[in-house]
Amino acid sequence: MTYNLTNLNIEGNNVGDNIVVKLCDTILERPVMKILNLSQNMITNKGAWSLAELLKYSGTIEALYLKWNYIKWRGGVQIIDAIRENTTLLILEVSFNPLGENKKPQIKEITQKYEFDINMIDNQGASQLNY
Repeated sequence: MTYNLTNLNIEGNNVGDNIVVKLCDTILERPVMKILNLSQNMITNKGAWSLAELLKYSGTIEALYLKWNYIKWRGGVQIIDAIRENTTLLILEVSFNPLGENKKPQIKEITQKYEFDINMIDNQGASQLNY
């Protein structure tokens, strides 16, 4: 008997980057995952790179929750580049990650396409969204 796990919520388990890398590799081997919640898991840019690869090649992820991690701008850019190629993602939640300031064009592009909590950036960065 084969089981296909389509929803996985491991929020708040502090699994870190190494487990996220292995998880992404496993999902890519059997791409049926639709909803993945990795919030509050101490994910950094290293984990973001694997998540970006997952978004590029899985073709099934519809919702990815990454709030309250440690993804900085470089990891965010990797994810942004990946979702440009992704046709299935409907929800990307990255609030409360230190994604950085002064990235007005990229942030505006993402906020227009995906469901976002504006707390993904600090107050100074948020004020720059108002052209």
